[in-house]
Amino acid sequence: VCPLEAMAAGIPVIVPDSGYWGKRVAADGGGIAYSAEDPEGLSKAVRALVRDGDRRDRLPEEGRRIAAEFTWERCTESWAKLFASASRSGNRR
Repeated sequence: VCPLEAMAAGIPVIVPDSGYWGKRVAADGGGIAYSAEDPEGLSKAVRALVRDGDRRDRLPEEGRRIAAEFTWERCTESWAKLFASASRSGNRR
Protein backbone atom coordinates (compact mmCIF):
# COMPACT_ATOMS: atom_id res chain seq x y z
CA VAL A 1 0.00 0.00 0.00
CA CYS A 2 2.84 2.42 0.71
CA PRO A 3 3.96 2.63 -2.95
CA LEU A 4 0.38 3.36 -3.98
CA GLU A 5 0.00 6.13 -1.41
CA ALA A 6 3.33 7.66 -2.39
CA MET A 7 2.47 7.61 -6.10
CA ALA A 8 -0.96 9.12 -5.40
CA ALA A 9 0.88 11.98 -3.67
CA GLY A 10 3.23 12.41 -6.64
CA ILE A 11 6.26 10.98 -4.84
CA PRO A 12 8.46 8.67 -6.94
CA VAL A 13 8.90 5.23 -5.40
CA ILE A 14 11.91 2.96 -5.27
CA VAL A 15 10.87 -0.68 -4.97
CA PRO A 16 12.44 -4.12 -5.38
CA ASP A 17 11.80 -5.54 -8.85
CA SER A 18 10.00 -8.57 -7.46
CA GLY A 19 6.32 -8.69 -6.61
CA TYR A 20 3.42 -6.66 -7.90
CA TRP A 21 4.81 -3.17 -7.36
CA GLY A 22 8.24 -3.96 -8.74
CA LYS A 23 6.76 -5.35 -11.93
CA ARG A 24 4.23 -2.54 -12.22
CA VAL A 25 6.80 0.24 -11.69
CA ALA A 26 9.22 -1.39 -14.15
CA ALA A 27 6.49 -1.57 -16.80
CA ASP A 28 4.54 1.66 -16.23
CA GLY A 29 6.80 4.05 -14.33
CA GLY A 30 6.11 6.05 -11.24
CA GLY A 31 9.48 5.16 -9.78
CA ILE A 32 12.45 2.89 -10.08
CA ALA A 33 12.50 -0.88 -9.63
CA TYR A 34 15.85 -2.28 -8.51
CA SER A 35 17.21 -5.80 -8.28
CA ALA A 36 16.84 -7.11 -4.76
CA GLU A 37 19.61 -9.59 -5.61
CA ASP A 38 22.10 -6.74 -6.04
CA PRO A 39 23.53 -5.63 -2.68
CA GLU A 40 23.92 -2.14 -4.12
CA GLY A 41 20.59 -2.14 -5.95
CA LEU A 42 18.83 0.28 -3.63
CA SER A 43 21.72 2.74 -3.47
CA LYS A 44 22.09 2.62 -7.27
CA ALA A 45 18.39 3.37 -7.67
CA VAL A 46 18.59 6.32 -5.28
CA ARG A 47 21.62 7.71 -7.13
CA ALA A 48 19.86 7.26 -10.48
CA LEU A 49 16.86 9.21 -9.21
CA VAL A 50 19.02 12.00 -7.80
CA ARG A 51 21.14 12.33 -10.95
CA ASP A 52 18.42 12.15 -13.62
CA GLY A 53 16.35 15.32 -13.37
CA ASP A 54 14.26 14.56 -16.45
CA ARG A 55 13.28 11.19 -15.06
CA ARG A 56 12.62 12.66 -11.62
CA ASP A 57 10.33 15.26 -13.20
CA ARG A 58 8.41 12.62 -15.18
CA LEU A 59 7.83 10.09 -12.39
CA PRO A 60 5.25 11.99 -10.29
CA GLU A 61 2.75 12.17 -13.14
CA GLU A 62 3.31 8.50 -14.01
CA GLY A 63 2.71 7.57 -10.39
CA ARG A 64 -0.47 9.63 -10.13
CA ARG A 65 -1.76 7.98 -13.33
CA ILE A 66 -1.15 4.51 -11.87
CA ALA A 67 -2.66 5.41 -8.50
CA ALA A 68 -5.79 6.81 -10.17
CA GLU A 69 -6.67 3.28 -11.29
CA PHE A 70 -7.16 2.21 -7.66
CA THR A 71 -10.57 3.67 -6.97
CA TRP A 72 -12.72 2.45 -4.08
CA GLU A 73 -15.17 1.06 -6.60
CA ARG A 74 -12.57 -1.01 -8.43
CA CYS A 75 -10.97 -2.24 -5.21
CA THR A 76 -14.27 -3.34 -3.65
CA GLU A 77 -15.29 -5.00 -6.91
CA SER A 78 -12.01 -6.90 -6.94
CA TRP A 79 -12.48 -8.04 -3.33
CA ALA A 80 -16.05 -9.09 -4.05
CA LYS A 81 -14.89 -11.23 -6.98
CA LEU A 82 -12.17 -12.80 -4.84
CA PHE A 83 -14.61 -13.69 -2.04
CA ALA A 84 -17.16 -15.04 -4.50
CA SER A 85 -14.50 -17.18 -6.15
CA ALA A 86 -13.31 -18.53 -2.80
CA SER A 87 -16.83 -19.42 -1.72
CA ARG A 88 -17.49 -21.30 -4.99
CA SER A 89 -14.23 -23.23 -4.97
CA GLY A 90 -15.20 -25.43 -2.04
CA ASN A 91 -12.48 -24.08 0.22
CA ARG A 92 -14.72 -24.02 3.25
CA ARG A 93 -13.31 -24.83 6.64
